[in-house]
Amino acid sequence: MPALPTEVWEYIIDLLVKHYTRPGRLYNDSINLRNDLLSCALVCHAWYPRAQMHLGVYILIKGSKLSTYGKLIQKVPILCTFAKKFEFRNQYTENPDDKVVDRTVGTVSHAVRVAHKLPHIHTLVVDDINLSIENPHLPRYVTALTSIKKLYFYTYTPTKIAQLARFIVGFRNISTLVLYVPIIVESNPLPLPTPCYRTKSSLKRLNLIMQPGGHLLVDWLVKGHFFTTFLQVLQVIFQYTISQSEVALTMQGVQSLLDNCGGHLKGWYFQAKIAVDDFQDIPQVSLATHSVLKYLQFKVSGLWFKYALQQLQTVTSKNITKIWFWYQLNETEKPALELWGELDDILDADHFASLTRVNVGCIYRGTDGVWYSIKDFNRAEEFPKLLPKLYKRGILTWSHK
Repeated sequence: MPALPTEVWEYIIDLLVKHYTRPGRLYNDSINLRNDLLSCALVCHAWYPRAQMHLGVYILIKGSKLSTYGKLIQKVPILCTFAKKFEFRNQYTENPDDKVVDRTVGTVSHAVRVAHKLPHIHTLVVDDINLSIENPHLPRYVTALTSIKKLYFYTYTPTKIAQLARFIVGFRNISTLVLYVPIIVESNPLPLPTPCYRTKSSLKRLNLIMQPGGHLLVDWLVKGHFFTTFLQVLQVIFQYTISQSEVALTMQGVQSLLDNCGGHLKGWYFQAKIAVDDFQDIPQVSLATHSVLKYLQFKVSGLWFKYALQQLQTVTSKNITKIWFWYQLNETEKPALELWGELDDILDADHFASLTRVNVGCIYRGTDGVWYSIKDFNRAEEFPKLLPKLYKRGILTWSHK
């Protein structure tokens, strides 16, 4: 090896991590990063500490391996200082068709207790956990996690809204909250908790992936307006089948969430791919009161294209700089070309004069889980015909990445 100072090699390893964690990174980058860091750790003694530090930043635990990791950090306490993101996933038996939970799996209470030993952790991901079997002392464990800034909570089993609420309100300092939770519709629901200690919410970004019963979750967030008072980014996603009546209730609640944001909302992201018959019973969301909006993103399919255009028509902010508008197709579906002309007319209004970029395209999700663009439709020579006003302004792009 060249006789260079150790700091130079450490900087090279840092650049490797920076490359793999860049914005717009690919799906397998996290796996490639881990493999490359393992290779770096085996180069020589001087490289090992820096590579080990980066390997310890992201902790992914599946099922019963949680106990093993808990014992490891007791034996090697220095590993606790590296961890910044902690992800805990459930584990299933070998037959994937059974979807039977491995009974040796630790609970989310155990995961939270382990996370409490990581003083610098800022992101907690809890995946596929049933809160109904949880330890009654879980809220106390959660309250102790004052370093958590980002919480991602996913579950595939119906959860009582009161249990979820007690779990969420324990986090005092979260700035990002992502929820993917089906909610049980109860005949006699328990009273919902209110975080009396909050004087000002730190929540800046809220992502809601709507599941059955999700309108109850939105209603709770609306009633607990402390969550959305200073919200800057709101994302609502409809990608799993729910009834049209529930969609209507959800959108009514989403409008209330938007109203609670006051003048702080800067980003609105809306995605919808579920089938609907019409929008007569679904309330339209208005963005008229949000004068500081800067970013808008839509990923829609079918009739939702028209619904998204109606949202755009309510925008009054003169600060919009970027808009993403993607039409999601089935592989055999053809794009509705006539609607792109309407999009072109809407974005030609005076209050969209600050636009610096409009990213549009038609995409579909392949059987391999990868997003693809419709190449014949996304050719550069097609978009001047469909969106001539935007193309003339020089702000039009057609890459979905």
